[in-house]
Amino acid sequence: MRDAKEGNRIRRLRMNCERALAISGALFLFPVGLLAAQPSFDSYQTHSHFVIPVDPNVSYSVTPIEDGKKTIGLRLVLSGLKTEIASLGGKRDLRTRSITAKRLTENSEPKVIYEFLFSAQATKLGVEHFDYRNKVPSEIALDYWLKSQKIDPKPTPTKA
Repeated sequence: MRDAKEGNRIRRLRMNCERALAISGALFLFPVGLLAAQPSFDSYQTHSHFVIPVDPNVSYSVTPIEDGKKTIGLRLVLSGLKTEIASLGGKRDLRTRSITAKRLTENSEPKVIYEFLFSAQATKLGVEHFDYRNKVPSEIALDYWLKSQKIDPKPTPTKA
């Protein structure tokens, strides 16, 4: 009886391994662009975090979007991105009013432009940002947060 149970367990294990190998082998038949993860936008108490997986050959730049003297958003331009872009239109948080994405071709080079427009509070207080590129996995990340409130270095004297 024990040998039959053990034999059944080994057969099930072997079938599961064969299925897993068949599925993983089939994934290699798809073009890499179709399997690329979509961009993500996460909101934390301290900052907003955007990350997009990209091909290592993609270049990028981050510039402020200004209205007069106020910075009202950030523009992320990805050059050479060939995969489809995803909309993050419904995403927003304390710092973000809206996110738009558009694709265009300039001098026969595909570009994708993400614009992060700040909320009224973020525009009023100001926003600082930091962008970076990870090599493994190849992705570009953009973090931004509200500027710290200035603290008066001289405490006001109190009467005793």
